[in-house]
Amino acid sequence: MVDFHNHLMPGVDDGATDDAEARTGLDALWAQGIRMLVATPHVDGSLTRQTQQLEHRLAELDEGWRRLQAAAAERYPELVLKRGAEVMLDTPDPDVSESRLRLAGGKYVLVEYPFMMVPPQSARVLDHILAAGQVPIIAHPERYANLTADSTLPQEWREHGALLQVNAGSITGRYGPHARNNVLALLQRGFADFLCSDYHARGVPATSSAYAALSDLDGREHADLLMSVNPRRMLDGDVPIPVPPLPIERSLTARVRRWFR
Repeated sequence: MVDFHNHLMPGVDDGATDDAEARTGLDALWAQGIRMLVATPHVDGSLTRQTQQLEHRLAELDEGWRRLQAAAAERYPELVLKRGAEVMLDTPDPDVSESRLRLAGGKYVLVEYPFMMVPPQSARVLDHILAAGQVPIIAHPERYANLTADSTLPQEWREHGALLQVNAGSITGRYGPHARNNVLALLQRGFADFLCSDYHARGVPATSSAYAALSDLDGREHADLLMSVNPRRMLDGDVPIPVPPLPIERSLTARVRRWFR
């Protein structure tokens, strides 16, 4: 499987605090079946309009990247390790032309809205990124406090050209009922393109549990697309394959029938 949303670079954000936690995080994701990984530390989009501050931040990330590479080479030489960032959309016109901000240096960029809230006219910043030649992937849309299961925003974002990445922990209930209801609605509507860990190098990642949960809903094909096929296509610069709507209600009915056979 492929994971392109995590916080394993040591000492650069709210993820791994040091090399030891970075190594533990690598162990945890490897145990979950991750064989290709893109490290995505937090970066404020507003910094991309401040040259000196951005260079300082990128220098910090370069050091964290060096340390993560060393840890991965020592423990898991077979792991394909890339870098990127999770860019906070705290400005209407971020400049993500710097390759270190984009996933594996390609055309796709992982983004999030600030303070876990969707701002008004949220598609404008997506238009700005797309006009510059990059493709935004919105991280964990299901977790935004002001997004509901029947919201029209996910469809609007997709119509503007953005892709959606949901968190494994949302499926397993790790973030509570709000996020779980939202992520199931996104899957039912066929709006999710990717599924990643958003792992912060603490505890156990929810990756394999989410795969099992989807499989139990007769969604193994969906899980493979979300966690393996589409991430690899994206990192190769290709367009992800549309993930069909997950017929959760029908799957639940089938499970009940199996129980009473």
